[in-house]
Amino acid sequence: MSAPVTPERVVDTNVAIVANGRDAWPVECELACINLLQDVVAHGGLTLDALGLIVAEYARHLNFSGQPGVGDAFFRWVQNNQYNDDHCTRVEITPDGEGSFLEFPTDAALSRFDPADRTFVATAIAHGKAEIVVGTDSDWWQHRDALAAAGVPIRFLSERYFREKYPADPR
Repeated sequence: MSAPVTPERVVDTNVAIVANGRDAWPVECELACINLLQDVVAHGGLTLDALGLIVAEYARHLNFSGQPGVGDAFFRWVQNNQYNDDHCTRVEITPDGEGSFLEFPTDAALSRFDPADRTFVATAIAHGKAEIVVGTDSDWWQHRDALAAAGVPIRFLSERYFREKYPADPR
C-alpha cells in the first residue's frame, strides 16, 4: 500500500494571522486555521516562491521567534524548512516590473485584486497543482469566480464565515 499523498498548498498570510488568535475572529475560523497549519507542519506540502516573497510577507506579520501563537510557530517552521524538499516545494515566479507577475492571470476581472496577494496566485499557477488556502481575507472571496476561471484552486477554511459576512452574494 502506498503512502497518502500530501496536498500541495500555498498558505495565505491571513491563515497564520488568524491562527495566532490575537484578533476577534470567529472561533470556527481560528480553529480551522490552526488545524491547517498543524497539518502542514506535520505533513509538509507547503509551496513557496523561489524569490522568497511569501516568506518575506510572513515576516511582516508574524514573529520570528515562533511565539506566542500557532501562526508564529508555523512561521518559525517555514524559516527552518523552506529549503527542505521533504516539506516544501519552491517554484520560480517572474515579476513583470509593474507590481505583478507574468504568471498572474490577465483577466480584467482581477485588475483590482490585492497586489500583495498576487505572489500567492503566481506561485500556485507556477506550481500547477497547488491550492491556495485562505482564512478570512475578503479579497479572495470577492475574486473567487475570476480566480476559478483562471484555474486557480482556492480553499476557504471557513466558507460559512464568508457566506454570513457577505449575505448579498448570490451564491
